[in-house]
Amino acid sequence: MTNLAGSLTRQSEQTTAVTEVKSHLVNIGHLIEDMEIEMRGNMEALYIQKTKEVVFSIRNFEGGVQQGKEHTSKLNEAVLDHGAGRKIDSDM
Repeated sequence: MTNLAGSLTRQSEQTTAVTEVKSHLVNIGHLIEDMEIEMRGNMEALYIQKTKEVVFSIRNFEGGVQQGKEHTSKLNEAVLDHGAGRKIDSDM
């Protein structure tokens, strides 16, 4: 599971006519909706596509499950080898 959080500030200005049908509230609502669509598009392009690119670059789909087991085994072996040579804090 992955959580992605952030903060983004954008500013937009638009001049529109105020009538009985298109009140201030309606105009502000359209402005907010347009900005939300733009921000979602930017987020999709920047964060989600980059995440997909990174994930697909580190995963090898050709090897299937067996490749995953081999990779996990090699990682476990490397961690154990690295940990075997380390001193415990109480030994220092």
